[in-house]
This record gives sequence, structure tokens and C-alpha cells, in this order.
Amino acid sequence: MSVTETIGGDAVERDDSALMAELARARDEGRNWTVESWEQYLNAINPNHMTLGLDRIREVAFRLHMFEDLVNNGTYIVTVAGTNGKGSTCALIAQAMSNQGVNVGLFTSPHLISFNERMQINGKNIDNSLLSLCLSEVVAAQYPDCDLQGVIVPDPEKFSTEFNSDDFEEDSSMSDDERLMAIAELNHATRAQEDGAPELMAKKRPFKDAVVLLSYFELVTLAAVRAFMRSGCELLVLETGLGGRLDAVNVFYNDIAVITSIGMDHVKILGNTSKEIAFEKAGIIKPYGEVVIGRNMDEAARQEILRVAKIRDARNWPEDFAFKVDLVPRSEPDPRVAELEKQGRRVPDELKYDICYQDRTVSFALYFPYPKVPLSCAGLALNVIFKLNDSLGFKNDYDNLSAIERAVATVSLPGRMQKVASQPAVYLDVAHNVPAAEHLCRNLDSYAGTCGRRIAVAGMLKDKDVEGVLNVLKDSFDAFYVTTLHTERGESKERLGEWLNSNTDKERVTVRTFDDTASALDAARSDAGPDDTIVVLGSFVTVSEAARHLNVL
Repeated sequence: MSVTETIGGDAVERDDSALMAELARARDEGRNWTVESWEQYLNAINPNHMTLGLDRIREVAFRLHMFEDLVNNGTYIVTVAGTNGKGSTCALIAQAMSNQGVNVGLFTSPHLISFNERMQINGKNIDNSLLSLCLSEVVAAQYPDCDLQGVIVPDPEKFSTEFNSDDFEEDSSMSDDERLMAIAELNHATRAQEDGAPELMAKKRPFKDAVVLLSYFELVTLAAVRAFMRSGCELLVLETGLGGRLDAVNVFYNDIAVITSIGMDHVKILGNTSKEIAFEKAGIIKPYGEVVIGRNMDEAARQEILRVAKIRDARNWPEDFAFKVDLVPRSEPDPRVAELEKQGRRVPDELKYDICYQDRTVSFALYFPYPKVPLSCAGLALNVIFKLNDSLGFKNDYDNLSAIERAVATVSLPGRMQKVASQPAVYLDVAHNVPAAEHLCRNLDSYAGTCGRRIAVAGMLKDKDVEGVLNVLKDSFDAFYVTTLHTERGESKERLGEWLNSNTDKERVTVRTFDDTASALDAARSDAGPDDTIVVLGSFVTVSEAARHLNVL
């Protein structure tokens, strides 16, 4: 037995002998497994358990020759961290670059319905056969005697000869294969690689001769990158799972780091102040790299990120200073505006406005349709897109700007104020922490159909700030239909119901409790009138259960 940690920050015992037995079975049989069989294996590892640190995943990535593949392929990497907004920012970056002809791999988490959602290549979920193959290869590489090779054949015309083995000839701390890897790292396109790689690769390899037990997220991260390399992806957009500094995706050097927002979440692991949390998120900033910083954070968090960037000589691009997005009235009013105004309903911003993007490095203002992703994510994504265009030698001409515009106008993520039914309107939103709940409440009025009663169908995880989220939501809804989530981290209906009954006006707010999400949603729809609005919220689990029940994803 050993002690590991849960995502909620609690220490738990782990049966390593059972995990080793399952790992051996996966190595022997995995090549013939379906994705469903792999999901069963991954769930046995337990997605709620983790061991922070990069030594284990670095060792297995080394055995898979991933660093060499990334270099030999000339792959650009964007790593995105933040309390909220990561997924939407990643999705817009990936689709805009894919629209311009770049071969893009997108890695996000968690998934709502299908495991394959976590890995997309040019906007499409990964193929089952490729996913199974890459998972089996990662499992094989958890053993020190694996003989897997890289999947990218180096192009002599692309591969720099600026560095060679003589650069490390006197470094006795590095073995031959470590020296080769350091040379490969040095041939990456960025100064971050050139300055950071020798230090990275010269570190001792404590697991070099060991069977490595990877966590759920570590295994999936490596499988995603292996799949992207097998597909020849030129750009990887990687979303961190938790924090940043010690998160699995941070084993790979990035060309651009993005920190979307800082809020109080995962405090047992990341820290009790915004400054401490910002330090963990800022761990994705690489020496001599670049970092794009969102506006949704307090000054203490912003200053901490800027401090880390300065220490690492990384160029920083804070929103509202280096770039900004403003709303501008639409030149051609949407015909739905007059009808909504006639009905006395609030007109959504998306029907009234376009956006104007301005950037210190782009000499002219750019106008785009109101984005499907949150406005706070659109500016960050656009800044990264234009940086990538510059690095890749793309001109900001009509064709490329049109490709970006299509992405802005169409990209959205399931479960982010996603309308899935009408009369009554039903929205799915994964808001699960205080900043996300605040964003939801600020924007609730902007959605058509909110002139009637507002009903929340809510289920939460017990390691979240349950009372803090409910405190934000309590004045924005007329009824709460709360439910128990039947997962390891799921909270009971009693905790949610008791707090709401004690902290809301019983004459104004209805509180009902249910044993499962489906029952709560069915009751809410039955009780609601055609002009009422139902929002399913509180957790990815709640939204996933509702989506399955409604068969909408």
C-alpha cells in the first residue's frame, strides 16, 4: 500500500500491488482492447487520484521519444491554465488555426459524454483505433524494458545543426541518451527550449529503471500527445488539468502560455490565496517564453504572474494593456431584436453587438462577430492566434482573417450555457466554483427566454466550495431542484438543500431535493411554464447526467 492524494486534496491509501497487476494485464492484452475496455482500466486507476510532480511522466515520455518527436516535427505548443475559461479558449485557438490549414491537436478535460472528446484532431474526436493504439503504447512504456521508437522521421532540412553532442561532452552527469535528448530539445524553435532544456534533461531520472505507475491524467496526456505525433500535428493546444506547475501537460515546453483567470478553487492543493494559486498556474511559463494573461483576476494574482514572468525573462501580454476586446454596435441589426423589444424581453448582447479586437502588435483594429465562447475567452484566444500566425509566417490577409472569423462565429463548447430545449428553455452550464457562478449570474439576463421563473437544477462535488457557489446563485433563481451526485466526489442533496433552506426566502424561493439528476430535471420541466428557464449547473457530472437523460450530446 502507498499513500496518494485525491483531487479534493485528501490523502488516501492506494493498493499498488493491484495496480501493478492491472498494468501487467493492460500491457499483455491492451492492443486488442476497445476504447470501452480502456475506460474500464482507466476508471480502475481512478481519475480522482493523483500524485503531483513531473518525474514519472517525464520518464515515460522519454521512453516514448516524445521530446524528439516534437522537435523533429517542428511542433508548436500552446499550454492553457486558469481557474475558468480554459476549455473555451483552447477550442477557439485550435479551430481558428485549423481553419487556416494548420494540423492541430487539441487536448482538454474532462469529457461530458464520450472519452474521445478529450482528444481532437482538426475539430474531430480522435478515432477509436488510434486512441487504443496510443494508450497501449503508453502502458508499454511504463516498463523500463520497452523498445518503442519515436514516430516522426526527422527532416534534415528542418533539423538544426547548431547544436551537437560536443556541447555536452564534458557533462558527466548526463548519460548518452540524456545527452541526445538535450540536443533534440535544443533544436526546438523557441529560446525557451534552448535555455530550459539542458537543465531539464540534466536532472536525475529517479524512475529510469523502474516500472512507473502513472495516474489517470498522466496516462491520458501521454496518449494524446502520442496520437497527435502519429497524426503529424503541427500545433498542440493543451489544457492543464489542475494548477499548472506540477500538472502533467507541463512536462512539455510550450511556445505560448495562457493564464485565463484566477479564482478560489482546489484550495487544498493550490493554496488559500489568489497569489498562491497564481504561482501554481504561472508554473507553465517557460524561460524566455511568452505568457498571455487574462483580466479575470485580482491585482495580487496578476502581480504574482508578472513576477514569475520577469524571473523567467518571459514576455508578458496582459489583457487590457497589450490587447483588448470592445463591444461595438452591429452595423446591421438582427431582425429578432425588434420582436424581443416588443415582447419586453432583454435583447442578448450577441444580437446587438460585434466585437473589436485591438492589439499593440497588429497595426489595425479587427472586427469579428460576437463570439459563441465567453467574451473573456475570445480576446485571449485572438491574441494567441495572431502570435501563432506571426510565428508560422501567416499573413493577416482576407483568407486568414475570414478563417478566424468563422471560428469566432461558430466555436462553442457543450455544457457552457448551452440551450438544449425550449418552452421551457433548458440550458446546461458546468459552473462549479464561485467565479464561474458569478459569471453565470452576470450573464443570465442576456439569454432570451429569461422573462419567466428561473429554476436551477443543481448537483455539486463535495470538495468544491458548495456554500460559496450557492451563496452566489441564491438571489438569481426562483427555485432550486437539488440532487445527489452518485460518484466518489459527489455531494448529497441534504447538504445543498439544508443550506438553501436556511439562507433563502422561503416565500420567494422553492427548494426541492432529489435522489438523482434525471428526477430533478424531469420535475423541473414538469413544474415550469413555457416562458420559464431551467439551468442545469454545479458540476461536469451534473451536466453530463442531464445531457445523457435528454439525449442531447
